[in-house]
Amino acid sequence: MGAHKTLHVNVRVIAATHRNLEKMVNQSTFRKDLYYRLMVFPIVVPTLAQRKGDIPALAQYLIQKKVRQMNIGFTPILSQKGLQKLQGYHWPGNVRELENAIEREIILCRGNPLDFGNLSINSVHSHAEPLMRIDEDKDDWRLDQVIKNHLKKVLAFTDGQVDGKGGAAELVGVNPSTLRSRMKKLGITPNATKSRKGK
Repeated sequence: MGAHKTLHVNVRVIAATHRNLEKMVNQSTFRKDLYYRLMVFPIVVPTLAQRKGDIPALAQYLIQKKVRQMNIGFTPILSQKGLQKLQGYHWPGNVRELENAIEREIILCRGNPLDFGNLSINSVHSHAEPLMRIDEDKDDWRLDQVIKNHLKKVLAFTDGQVDGKGGAAELVGVNPSTLRSRMKKLGITPNATKSRKGK
């Protein structure tokens, strides 16, 4: 732009923004010539607050995505109460805020259904609310500790059985060797978790 000769290139420019460029042009805070160069084929995507009907499908997709990324070995259930919370919130941070809220809830759920008890539908500052009580041990909120606690419960339920039908590996949906490797890393001994039949 502003050159005296044309440079020929074979590219396609895709630009994205959350700003209202037309308003910015009218306020002289965005270059009018650049605006018209970009506006060849505009696609306007409504905010998440304007398409709350997409939240159930988006939430399920993001839960599956986070489970894979965090490699936690189980998929938490989204409760009806949790879904209502998600659909009642105004999402000023759009889809990225939803993704972060889901990741945080998976970390905190400890294997329970996701009900988003820490998500305020009334406050724009809900993300700044405390996520734990002062009297709680913060070490218990670490992801490794959450997984360790969950595996201990599963192993206690299976009386320390890892392999085979009804074993811990089957219950959490992972390969037995993968589970044993994770247990070794977390310092979990199957015999120490027996509860139903005794040692």
